[in-house]
Amino acid sequence: MKFALILLLTLSSHFSIAQLFPGEGDNIDYLITSGKKAPISVGDDDHQQVVFFLLPTEYSSSFYIRVYDPETGGAIDEKVDSLDTETSFIVYGGKGNYSDSISRSVSYQKNSSGISLKKRTFGSTTNYQKKWFTFGPFNPKRGEFVESLNGYVFKLVIEGISGDDVNLYKLALSSSDKANINVAGANIFTYEYSFRLKSASSSICHLYPYMDQKIVSIRQYNFDTDNDAVLRLYSIKKKGEIASVSGNGNWGSSEHKIDQEEKGKCLDLQLKKKASWHNDVVMYVLNQYNEAVPFFASPIGGAVNPKFTFKSDK
Repeated sequence: MKFALILLLTLSSHFSIAQLFPGEGDNIDYLITSGKKAPISVGDDDHQQVVFFLLPTEYSSSFYIRVYDPETGGAIDEKVDSLDTETSFIVYGGKGNYSDSISRSVSYQKNSSGISLKKRTFGSTTNYQKKWFTFGPFNPKRGEFVESLNGYVFKLVIEGISGDDVNLYKLALSSSDKANINVAGANIFTYEYSFRLKSASSSICHLYPYMDQKIVSIRQYNFDTDNDAVLRLYSIKKKGEIASVSGNGNWGSSEHKIDQEEKGKCLDLQLKKKASWHNDVVMYVLNQYNEAVPFFASPIGGAVNPKFTFKSDK
């Protein structure tokens, strides 16, 4: 997937405090990864999440990848049976960690392309309950240089390797190992987004898939929404285009045309919760060539006008 350099310049202006994933404005508390024995009804289709970190070519200092509450024994995690889940976090750099097509696949494959730089497996202890664990330091030049992105890319693969519990966590890219400090021009993105909706009814979360210049149509896919949300698309052209949602343990999808004015920007996919209970969801978007589209933690091209949002839904 190729992006123009202007994409990076536009994105960098939206990160002022720290690169966080989920992003600060997404209204999403946590990413989720379940143990490999967990039923798909918990809301995770493949027990894996792959996240990319991009460092601009001009950045030469060390950086860190940080994980909030990486274990499954903490208060924020979901116990399914007994606490028996292990989650592995592996940081990859080097050639192929991004450019290998497996890295951007939305179907489960053993995602080990590139050079393994750091690995840590967390169980059901509470050593990092509501605390940050830090990977690094990393030299940006140990990533894969991607000319179209004008930067060096690293990959973090999170996988539930045992158990049946649900691990809730969040990520940050930082110039410090002690706090989340912004790296100017850096960003974070994923091609398949596994996350927990906020529990409150009528809460609205935002996801920002990027529409490059070659896209003329997309098909959005969402998993295990339990018919518990309304999904609408917003952009400079779309003012709440309705999209299909899924039921329990299955996929929902719908196709949407992309106008010229929407290219070079992110759409705003808004999921509005119906009931007051937690719900874990997976989403991805394919273009007309069945290529996965990246979700960014902060919208490219600026946020959609806030007046274009849900008015009312039955």
